[in-house]
Amino acid sequence: MTAGLALLLGISGLTTYSVLKSALAPSGADAVVAQASTPTPTQFVRVLHQRTHDADFQAGVMVWASGNDPNFDFKAAQELDRLAALGVNSVGLVFPIVQTSAQSVDVHADPTKTPSLDRIALFAREAHQRGFTVLLRPLLDERTLATDRQWRGTITPKSVDVWFQAYQNLILGYARLAQRERIDALGVGSELNSLEDYGAQWLQIIGQVRKIYSGLLTYSSTFDHGYPTQFAQSLDFLSVDAYYPLDARDGATVNDLEVAWRHGRGELEKVHATSGKPVTVTEIGTASRTGSYRTPWTLQPGASLDLETQRRYYQASCGALSGVVSGLYWWYATLDASSAPASDAGYNPMGKPAELEIAKCYGSK
Repeated sequence: MTAGLALLLGISGLTTYSVLKSALAPSGADAVVAQASTPTPTQFVRVLHQRTHDADFQAGVMVWASGNDPNFDFKAAQELDRLAALGVNSVGLVFPIVQTSAQSVDVHADPTKTPSLDRIALFAREAHQRGFTVLLRPLLDERTLATDRQWRGTITPKSVDVWFQAYQNLILGYARLAQRERIDALGVGSELNSLEDYGAQWLQIIGQVRKIYSGLLTYSSTFDHGYPTQFAQSLDFLSVDAYYPLDARDGATVNDLEVAWRHGRGELEKVHATSGKPVTVTEIGTASRTGSYRTPWTLQPGASLDLETQRRYYQASCGALSGVVSGLYWWYATLDASSAPASDAGYNPMGKPAELEIAKCYGSK
């Protein structure tokens, strides 16, 4: 990161796309004309430290995309430029898939919520053009399960075999797309705790995917139970959504939070030690609320807005997990930038002090 950009970011800890674009827009030999259609910007920001081998650290951010906005291409280009300027070298595209209820077997893409295959392909092309690697991650949307008071980790399909067949068909469609677009990694599942013991079914899915897709495969497990051993060895790297609770008081210092990470750090080290596989954190983050790091998996309704809490959590997490995992993906950015990030108490770090911590963590500052 340039000194000028660091100063701009340091004024209030808040950033805007225009600041990042003007400070780090490429020039000369680095100014490349993008191939996307108007109104996509004609210049783009290159990834600062590109990954050249599978073992290279995944300095990532998860980007949530839903729906089929007609301006998808422009918004994707903007967000990818912004992430490239922060030192991010890998982006996870996470998008919703749905089922009618916790007991149903009709898991599928939704025509209004799930981005089309064309839009997913466009995102991957824009990312690759900038030098990112891409992790494709379909995620069962919990909003369709809310009426059952369930979440994706507690679904109980009335026929497990029928559900897995429908799920396999869906994942194979994304695997074909991933192969065609040379997407670097594919998540075959995320946080499906209640179905993780069905090892034969997962091995069947993984085997079928490998017949048509030559990239890396992973599965994202939740932090609060052991990694599913029935199919771990069939994956290229293991992923954990690392919302470990940090036992620390309100207003805890960065050092306090790093110390509080000892348990979570040890759990991640254990996953690697027992499997022999690289371990990547596919979700890490906390809401912008006082004390949110004690239960970072929730939005902490009722707690006060506190951007500094989120910033300290980011700084501490980067320090605590350095040298432990093969990648980090902060949860999460979106394609729709907030018009008032300073009043947003949610997870999105963009436009908040935590955004600068991403740049520090990934060495662009």
